[in-house]
Amino acid sequence: MVKWEEKLYGRITGRAIARCLAMFQEIWAERAAWQISQQDESQWLKAFQRLAAVPNWTVYYQDTLIELLAKIAVVSGIGPILKDAVEATDPIAFLLDAVDSMPDEVPEHPATLPLAFAMIGNLDAIACYSRSINDMIQTAKQGDINALFAALSVDSMVSTMSFFQVGLRLGQLSGDSSSAEQVFRAIKGPHKKRLEYPELRWAEYLLRDQGAFETCSREEIYELVVEHLKIYDTTGANEDAKASLFKLFRSWQKQAGIQNPRFGFSAKGK
Repeated sequence: MVKWEEKLYGRITGRAIARCLAMFQEIWAERAAWQISQQDESQWLKAFQRLAAVPNWTVYYQDTLIELLAKIAVVSGIGPILKDAVEATDPIAFLLDAVDSMPDEVPEHPATLPLAFAMIGNLDAIACYSRSINDMIQTAKQGDINALFAALSVDSMVSTMSFFQVGLRLGQLSGDSSSAEQVFRAIKGPHKKRLEYPELRWAEYLLRDQGAFETCSREEIYELVVEHLKIYDTTGANEDAKASLFKLFRSWQKQAGIQNPRFGFSAKGK
């Protein structure tokens, strides 16, 4: 019997999912270092000066999460081995191994901090909306402008993109403040209830992105999430825990623009 760590969930193993989640947590924790109160003027000024020195990172929102990880590996000096990832049996595991081998010291590269902020923004977006900022930008290109405002709600730097800058300037020229009002309303951020299950949202995103819902049964996914990864607490559930989990997944995928979510099949008779 294949252990869950070695089992493929779509195109990704259970071990790779667990490692991705651990890495995401580590990166996301960097947000705490920037949560400075303006009442502490000296600390706030230091944080302001540090952030002001970081080049605009919105260019990296054109990349998928995997592409972003690859670029982080490149600026960390392990880029030469990435070509081997394409030929590896498990490319994601290979990439994770490469990232793990990076030095603890922050590499002196101008793209290091911009890439880190882009990764934090994407993790925020998935934790709140079940899609990355890259996904949102691609959706906006197909005509869903609200997707850009969702991106803006998790990272105000998105307002530097031409769509928002042109809209704001046009509003100034025409004396119409509606664009500015929309922008500042979005910058206030998403509702806090959206951050109830960040790790679970990341896991659902990985499973969806890697095709697990098409190849695995609901029982397999439930066991992975609840029993192995332990990122969904079923204690005190008032209804069927499995049904509750997939009800959450269904609502998140609809938020991500998937109109008819489907989640595997029953293991009965498998």
